[in-house]
Amino acid sequence: MSGDPTPTGVENNVNNTSGLKGEIANALHAERDEHSVLGRAVGVARDRLQGEVHNIREKKERAALNDEIAKIAVDTIASIPKVHIIGAGAVRALALVNPDGSLQNNLVSGLTNFTEGAALNKVSHLNAQGVHGLFGSGAAMGAIRTGFDENSWRNKDGRFDTFAAAQHMVTGTLAGAFLNVPAGLVSSRVALHFGAENGASTGVTRFLSSTTSGYVAGSVYGGMDAIVAGGSTKDVLSAMSTGGVTGALSGGLVHGLAGFAGHTGENNVAKFEFKQRQEIHANLRLDEPVRELENPPLNAFSHRSEMELVYKELAYKPNARPEFNELTSRLTSRLRFDTLSEARVRTGDLNKKWDSEASFSGDLIRDNVDMAVYGARGADSQKLPVEIHVPVKYDNTVIKPLRALRAVASVDLPVYKQGIETVGFVYKVLKNEDPKPLLDKLSPEAKSKVLDYFHNMGPEERTLTSKVLSARLAMDNHPHKLTLLPEDILPYLEQSKNVRKIVLSDTNWAYDTWMRQNKNAGYFNPHFTAAATAEHATGTITFYNGKRPDPDRPQTTNIFSDLFNHEDTHLMTGFKPVYDAAHALDTKHFEEPAFAISDYARLNEEEDRAESRTAFLQPDPTGFWLLSKEAPLRAAVLAKAESKYLDLFLHGGDHPYEQPITNRIFHVEQYVIPVARAQAVGHLVSGDPARAALAAKVLGTIGTREDIPDLEKIARLDGRAQLHLRRLAEVEKGLPPKSHQEQMDEMQRAHNPKGLYNIAAKEAFDSIVTLSADNDSGRLQALAKRAITDPQLRHLAVEKLQDGSFGARGVQYADMLRNFGHPRNVPSIIHEIERTNDPELKSIGFAEVMRLTEHQPGLQEKIADEMFHNQSPLADDALEVLVRLADARRRPK
Repeated sequence: MSGDPTPTGVENNVNNTSGLKGEIANALHAERDEHSVLGRAVGVARDRLQGEVHNIREKKERAALNDEIAKIAVDTIASIPKVHIIGAGAVRALALVNPDGSLQNNLVSGLTNFTEGAALNKVSHLNAQGVHGLFGSGAAMGAIRTGFDENSWRNKDGRFDTFAAAQHMVTGTLAGAFLNVPAGLVSSRVALHFGAENGASTGVTRFLSSTTSGYVAGSVYGGMDAIVAGGSTKDVLSAMSTGGVTGALSGGLVHGLAGFAGHTGENNVAKFEFKQRQEIHANLRLDEPVRELENPPLNAFSHRSEMELVYKELAYKPNARPEFNELTSRLTSRLRFDTLSEARVRTGDLNKKWDSEASFSGDLIRDNVDMAVYGARGADSQKLPVEIHVPVKYDNTVIKPLRALRAVASVDLPVYKQGIETVGFVYKVLKNEDPKPLLDKLSPEAKSKVLDYFHNMGPEERTLTSKVLSARLAMDNHPHKLTLLPEDILPYLEQSKNVRKIVLSDTNWAYDTWMRQNKNAGYFNPHFTAAATAEHATGTITFYNGKRPDPDRPQTTNIFSDLFNHEDTHLMTGFKPVYDAAHALDTKHFEEPAFAISDYARLNEEEDRAESRTAFLQPDPTGFWLLSKEAPLRAAVLAKAESKYLDLFLHGGDHPYEQPITNRIFHVEQYVIPVARAQAVGHLVSGDPARAALAAKVLGTIGTREDIPDLEKIARLDGRAQLHLRRLAEVEKGLPPKSHQEQMDEMQRAHNPKGLYNIAAKEAFDSIVTLSADNDSGRLQALAKRAITDPQLRHLAVEKLQDGSFGARGVQYADMLRNFGHPRNVPSIIHEIERTNDPELKSIGFAEVMRLTEHQPGLQEKIADEMFHNQSPLADDALEVLVRLADARRRPK
C-alpha cells in the first residue's frame, strides 16, 4: 500500500462515529486541555454551539471553565436528595475521571471524588427550612467542597500549606453559608408560586423542585469557587449565573431520568390531584392537636407531600391518660366473690403430642378458682356495664401491694417541674449519697439553680419527695412492675360497647401448648404465647400471665391500646360476613399473595379482621393509609362498620375519638370507596359465580343504588327463577302437567348445574333490598313491589321476607306474595286477605286478585262485593271496582 498507513482502531472509530456523539467519543482519545471525561464532553458541546477558539490562552481558559462546569454539574446531582448516596458518589467518581491520567492516579482521585459526592448527598438530606437551615446547609456544602479541593491546600506558590488551607476553609464555609440563604429563598419561592399557588400537578411540582434545587446548588458552588479563588464581585456573579444554569439543567436531567425509570412513584398510591388535596384540607379538621411523629415511615407514601397530607389530617394524639390515683378512685369496692373454672395442662403432659384439639381438650384439668369481682365507673361517674375478675390469691399477693406502691410512686411532685438534674440531685441527697459527681457535670448556672431549689425545700416537701422517689425506685426494680392492674384497663372500657367482662389471669392460656405443636392452627410458632383472648358468647376478654406493656411509658402507650382493640374486634360480629367476603375477594383469583397489614393477620380471616381494624384506629395513620391503598375493599367495609359502631356511642354518649375516626371514615368515603366499588362490580360481572356471590355481599354494604342494575343481572341468573318462568309458560300454553318424577328431575337440574348461581342470585337480591331504601319500612315496600311486578325475582323476595329480617309482618307478606302470579291461587290470596290485619297488605292482595281475574268480570264483581261488605279496610277499593264494572255494563258494546 502507498501513503501513510492509518491505525485500524482509529480508522474504524472515524468511520463509525458521527455528529456530537462521535465528536465526544473522539475527544476522549484526542489531545484536549480538559482534565475530566465530563469536562471534555462539555467542551465538545460548547465548541459545536459557540465555535472553536484557536488562541492557546483562550483554549486553556475555556477548558478550565469546562472542567468547572462538569464539577458543578456532578456536585449538583449529588446534592439532590432523591439521588442515593452511593449513586451520588459513583456519578462524581466516574464523571471526573481524567482520560489522560494513569490508573493509579485515577483510582486515588476516584476514591476522593466518590467520598466528596457521598458527603454532599448526605448534607442534602438536612432540614434546610428557613434562614437558619439554609445557612447551616450552605456552610456544610462550602466546607465539604473546599476541604476536598486539592488546590485549597496549596498557597500562591503551589506548595502545601495548612495555613492557606485554613484560610480557604473559612472562606469556602462562609461563602457557602451566605450564598445559600438568598439562593434558597428565591428558588423555594419560585417552586411555591408555580407548584402551590397556581395548582400545578405533582409532576410539574417535582420538576420545579428538581430544577430549582439544582439552581440553588449550582449557583452556590459557582459563586463559592469564585470567592475562594479570589475573584471580583463581577466574577462571583458570573460564576453564580453559570453554575445556576448548569445546576438547573442537571436537576432537570435527574428528574427526567427518574421519571423515565419509573421512580416517581405516582402509580404506587391513590392519585391525589391538587384540587382533591384542597378539598381534604377544607373538609377535614381535627379538634385535637396533631402528634408530631419522629422519622415517619416514608415507604408508605409515593413522596413527602402524600405523607405530610396523611399525617396532618389523619394522625391524632390519644387523649391524655387519667392519673393512676384518679383511675383507682373509679374502681368500685369489691362487689362479691365468684368462682371461675380455669383450664390447665397437667405438668407431666407438657411434652405430649396430641392428634386433635378434641383430644387435647379432653386432657385439660379444670380447676375452680375463687375470683374477686370489681365494678367500675366511667369518667362521668356512671357505672360501666363491665365486671373485672381477678383470682383472689393473685389479688391479695400481687395486685393490692402493687397498687399501693404505684399509688405512692404516681404522686406528682413539684420537683418534677425543675428538670432531671434537680430530681437526681434531690434524690441523692435524701438518700445520703454523694451528689458531687452530678454537680460537677453541670454548668455554673444549672448548678446554682439546683442548689437554690434544694435549699428552699420545706421539711414536708422533703419527706414527701423522699417517699415518692423511693417508691419509684422500688417500682423500677419490682418483679411485677409490668403487671396489668384493673386501673390500667378502665380508659379502654369506655371505648367499647362489646366488652362485658374482663379477666386478669396470672397464668398462661391453656391452649398455648396446643397452638405450639399444631401447625394446622396456622400459628407456626413453637414459642407461641397468647397475650389475650376474646369470647364472643359472654363478651369476655381475658389477659394472661399478668403482663402488660407499660402504659406510663410514652414509647409503649399505644401497644396496650392495639391489644385491646384487637380483642374488642373479635367481639364484633355484625360486619364479619361482609368483611370476610371482601377478604376473600382480595385473596382469590390473583397471582400475588393478598395484602396483610401484619404477619399475624395472615393466619386467617378472623385475625386479619382484628389486625386491620386495629390499624384503622391507631393514632399513627400509616397502617390506615396502607390498608386503604392496598386493600380498598376491606378498608371500605371497615369504614362502614366503624361508622355504625360510632353511631352507637353518639346515641348513648360521646366516643373519645369521634372526630379522628370521623375524619378517616370521610377519607375512605371520598377516595377509597369509589375504587372499592369499581373492584366489586368487576368481580360481580366477571362470569365467575363464586366471585359474583362475594362481590354482591360486599356491594350491599359499600354500594349505592346505582349498582342495583348490575346486581339485578346476577339475581336473574338463578336456576329456580328460570324453572319458575318455564312452568308458567307451559301452563299458559295449556301443556299437560309433568309427572312428579319429571318435576323432581327438572328441579335437580335447576339446582345442581346452577347451584353457585343460586347463591350469587340470593346474595345479589339481598343487596338490592338493602340498597333500595334507607330503613326497614322502605325496604319492605320495595320487596312487595318487586314481588308484584317482577315474577322472575318473586321467589327471592318471598325467601327474604321469610328469613326473619322483617319480623312477623314480613312473614305475613311472604304468605300472601308466594301465591301471586297465577289465577289458580286466587282462593289462597283471598284466604290471606281475610287472615291478615294489615290494611296495606289487604290492599296489595286485593289488587292482585283483581289483576288475575280481569278477564272474568262476573267473578270480579262477586269478590269485590264480598270484600265491600266484609272487609272494611277494602271498602273503598272494592267500591271503585264495582263502580267500574257497572259503568262497563252500561256502555254500548
